[in-house]
Amino acid sequence: MKIGWLDAIEYRTEFIISYMGWIVSFVISLFIWMAVTKSGGGTVGGYDLKSIVTYFLIIQIIRTLVFSRAGWQINSDIQTGDLSNWLLKPINYMSAQLIMEFVNNAFRAVFGLLMFGAIIFFYNPELFSSFTPSRIVLSVIIVLLAHVISFLIVSLIALSAFWVVNANRFLFIYFSILTIFSGMIIPLDLFPERIANIIFALPLPYIFYFPTKLIQGTLPADMYIEVF
Repeated sequence: MKIGWLDAIEYRTEFIISYMGWIVSFVISLFIWMAVTKSGGGTVGGYDLKSIVTYFLIIQIIRTLVFSRAGWQINSDIQTGDLSNWLLKPINYMSAQLIMEFVNNAFRAVFGLLMFGAIIFFYNPELFSSFTPSRIVLSVIIVLLAHVISFLIVSLIALSAFWVVNANRFLFIYFSILTIFSGMIIPLDLFPERIANIIFALPLPYIFYFPTKLIQGTLPADMYIEVF
C-alpha cells in the first residue's frame, strides 16, 4: 500500500495531465450530448439533459477508481525481467499489483469525488438526497468489484507478454473496445436491443455502466441480483 501511495505522489505531473485530459473529454462529450438532446426534442432514449450529464459526471468519478493501468506495469515487468525480482519475494505478485493500483486510484478518486461530486451537488442535488444507507453500501461494493474486474482483464491481457514480443498493442485494442462497450461514452441502453443483449453478456458493462446506473438510482430493482 505504501508503494502505491508513494507512486501516486511521485508522478504528480502525470496525475495532473490525466485529470486535465478527463476534464477536456468530459466537456467535449457534454457539448455533444447537449446537441443530441436538443435535436431530439429535449430527450434521447429516455435521458433528458440533466440525467445524461449526471450519468457522465458519475462516470468520471468511477473512472478515477476503476480504470486499471496495471497491464502496462505487468507487461513492462515481464519484458524487462523485473518479474523475476518479484517472484523471489515472499509476496503474491498479482495481489501486490492489485493493492498498489487500488491505493494509487484511491488517491485519484479523492480528487475526482471532490471535483465532480461538487458539480453533481450543485447541478443535481436531488441525487444526494435520494441515497439510502443500503444504496450507499451497494454502490461501494459494486465499484470495488468493478475495479477487480477491470484489473483482472488487463492483467490477463498483459500476461500474453510471455508469448508475444509486446502486449501493449493488445492493451490498446482492449481499451478501445472498453471505451465503447462499457458505457463510458455511450449509455448501453441507447444501443439497439440486439447489440445491447450481446454487450450485456460481456463483463465490460460491470466496469462502468451498471455501477453508474446503480449510483444514479436508475438501475431496475429486479436487476440487482443479476448484477451482483
